[in-house]
Amino acid sequence: MKEVVGIEVLEDLTARSRCDEGFLHVKRLRARNRYADGSTSREYRVDVVDRPIPDAVAVLVWRRGPAGLEVLTRKTLRPAAHFRAGLPLPLPDPRGYLFVEELVAGVLEPSDHGDPGLLRRAAEEVLEEAGFRVAPGAIRRLGSRKGPPSAGGPPRRCSRPAGPGRWRTPRPRSACGASSNRPRGRSDPEHAR
Repeated sequence: MKEVVGIEVLEDLTARSRCDEGFLHVKRLRARNRYADGSTSREYRVDVVDRPIPDAVAVLVWRRGPAGLEVLTRKTLRPAAHFRAGLPLPLPDPRGYLFVEELVAGVLEPSDHGDPGLLRRAAEEVLEEAGFRVAPGAIRRLGSRKGPPSAGGPPRRCSRPAGPGRWRTPRPRSACGASSNRPRGRSDPEHAR
């Protein structure tokens, strides 16, 4: 696989694009608040960023290794984060974000219903992104984070199952260590607990 070192924008399609197509949708709404006494506020506008399937799963893949607890993170190409470099940021950030370190994760599909669907999707994401086969029954649900990450953000819920894997020991004061040596398509039953 070739190493990505930058992103070249060939064309900005914003002016010709609809706000209800693509991976993210923008809903432009007129709204007002309703109060307990039956009255309402003045109207105001709200922009909401949404996506067709709002919920996602993030998988904390871990194992007990020779150095103790080990976790898996991935460095993933994230163009939207990369383009922060051209924005006037209130707090300057000298770091580049061509790649973002993150947990194994994925958007739920329409067929992913209830805990069985969530755990099946988590197992599929671990195979796709980390190369390990994990039985859905070996994954435990740790909880979920509800609500948008910021004002106007997607109204999503991100469920966090935990799963096994092969990784580095976390650095002190860090939630996880990076792994650049990702196995592909391998079953690791020793760690599927």
